[in-house]
Parts: sequence; C-alpha cells; structure tokens
Amino acid sequence: MIKPEDIGQYAREKHVKHGEEAINMLRPIQLMKFRARAHKGSWDNVPIVSLLTLLMDEVMELKKAIEDRSAGIATSGDVIYECADVANYAAMIADNLKRG
Repeated sequence: MIKPEDIGQYAREKHVKHGEEAINMLRPIQLMKFRARAHKGSWDNVPIVSLLTLLMDEVMELKKAIEDRSAGIATSGDVIYECADVANYAAMIADNLKRG
C-alpha cells in the first residue's frame, strides 16, 4: 500500500513509466521511417534552420492528420506515423547540436 507521504513520488514514477512506454511505442516506427529515408543520405551537413523548417512542415502534416482523424478520414495509425516524423526531425536537430 502507498503511504500518503509517498504519493508524490509514486505519481512521478508513474508519469515517467508512461513516458517510457510512449517512447518505446514510437521508436520502432521512427526507425522504420529512418530506414525508408536512408536513400536521402545523412542530415549531418543540413543547417539546423533547414531541419527546423522541415520539422515545422511535419508538424503541419501532423495537425492535418489529427484533423482528418477527427473527420473520420484518417486513422490513429496515420496520426502516429506523423508523430514519428516529427520526432525524427527533432532528433536530427538534437543530433546536429550534440555534435556541434
């Protein structure tokens, strides 16, 4: 049983576990999409501003997929695939920043 004084810690741990589950669910889709775009080459030399523009384009595609899902045109899977694209471009930006 959870003690009242431990509720805050329990809630934080539950929140972190939920985040880990979301990341683990999206990861295989992200990797599949990275493999599908491998023919485009590396993003190592793509300016961060250009990657940001591509990220914003993907955010707009995600917005449209969410709207289409609400209208019954798209599926939850379509939205999740767009989430993976957004996450991938964010990862590319982070990777370029990490390498300097």
